[in-house]
Amino acid sequence: MDSLPSRGRLHAWLQLLRLANTPTAVADVLAGALVAAGFQVDPGRLLAAGLASVAFYSGGCVLNDLVDQGEDAQLRPERPLPSGRVRSSQARLAAGALLGLGLAACALAGLTSLAAGLALAGLIVLYDLGVKDHPLLGPAAMASCRAMNAVLGLSLGWPTGVAWLLPLLLGWHVAALTVLSRHEIGGAAGRLPAAVGTVWLGLIALLAGLAAAGLLA
Repeated sequence: MDSLPSRGRLHAWLQLLRLANTPTAVADVLAGALVAAGFQVDPGRLLAAGLASVAFYSGGCVLNDLVDQGEDAQLRPERPLPSGRVRSSQARLAAGALLGLGLAACALAGLTSLAAGLALAGLIVLYDLGVKDHPLLGPAAMASCRAMNAVLGLSLGWPTGVAWLLPLLLGWHVAALTVLSRHEIGGAAGRLPAAVGTVWLGLIALLAGLAAAGLLA
């Protein structure tokens, strides 16, 4: 590991942190902020929330790879941890530091954002260390992480009932995609339409119930 060129180490860390994917997480925060506050959102708070989202996303990815080391050693030995390009001890420190950085950035964005960040960090840990492989709780936790990331954006403004549709729709969409990918990996493609259709029918029913109760006004 020590003889690995600096360029190779950098590439390994970029793979581990999934930095190329972080704009999708920031986009959720930006969408939430615009829905809740429009163009009146405070730039400094938005920057802090965006940084928190990147830190949470990358920290969750590192934690995910730490949990998957055994499986990756068998199926994806080229990945940073099983290949030895990044040490497990370094990855554990990075995961903790990134989640801590996310919380610190949330605190800079405000107390409401810090509350959202605490919930998001808790969901990330719950998913990776607790329910990741559960057929129902795993997709639900993954969807909740993505939805709470949008709530982090909402925390920068004054969300109305309609604004809460953003994390709801985003979370439900991620749940459907997670169910889809798990069925594909499990070789149960024939049941995919029913599985994904059930998720979306549930969303329609939930939206109808919220509208009937006047909660989307």
